[in-house]
Amino acid sequence: MIDILRESPIARGPLTGLKPDHVSHHCNEIEKEHGHSRGDYQALILSVLWKFARKRLSKECKLGGLVNPVRERERTYKAKPRKAWPLAVQRAFYEGAREHLQLAFALLFYTGQRRGDVCRMRWTDIEDVKGGEQGLAVVQEKTGETVPVLLHSVLRRAIMRHARERKSEFILATPTGKRYDKGWLTKVIQARLVEIGQPKSKYTLHGLRKAAAVLLAESGATVEQLMSVMSWKTPTQAIYYCREANKKTLNRAAWAFLDKEAA
Repeated sequence: MIDILRESPIARGPLTGLKPDHVSHHCNEIEKEHGHSRGDYQALILSVLWKFARKRLSKECKLGGLVNPVRERERTYKAKPRKAWPLAVQRAFYEGAREHLQLAFALLFYTGQRRGDVCRMRWTDIEDVKGGEQGLAVVQEKTGETVPVLLHSVLRRAIMRHARERKSEFILATPTGKRYDKGWLTKVIQARLVEIGQPKSKYTLHGLRKAAAVLLAESGATVEQLMSVMSWKTPTQAIYYCREANKKTLNRAAWAFLDKEAA
């Protein structure tokens, strides 16, 4: 995205001449070719560069007294809520899928990690842990932190099946040994969803991460445990999942109580 900015007409003039109209025109052109999210990202880059220049290079850039020209632009990208995969969709996807797709599903769902982290998992990341179990040391692409993940039995079986004929240093690879990247993984997952009768883009890879969080919360995971597994920095999201899980538990208990009274 920085290369796109560098090659555009807006990069050829001085910052002092950058006006809100220039920013809007540039971002609109990027949106036409790459989508709304990329247009917003261009605005973010321009804003960061402006702030850096004003703070660190004020004399050279002569920005004193000028207002950040990006400030007036409103974001145009509206993120769609990503739905957690229902159990029926999970089963339909997994049953009958090719082995490498079953492994992709298991890695995404039973680790709760993002697609980029799943694509980067290597066989050398598997390690023995206490109690004779095995785990994955997942280095987060987003934060750089290492998250230990215990291998669920379903995931362990999927990995063992794939390990027999492995042709890559990466755990998730095609039958010919080619490593998946994020975009390619999204395409094959979406193709499988369409194959089982789901509308295109109704469920995303991130929806499996959400489904994992739902399962953990409903199984009794605490806020701290959810934060650790999902590598969330703040408890906001973990509290939401735990609260929703508690609602279901309390509702079931309430109706069970009424059934008992009626009997």
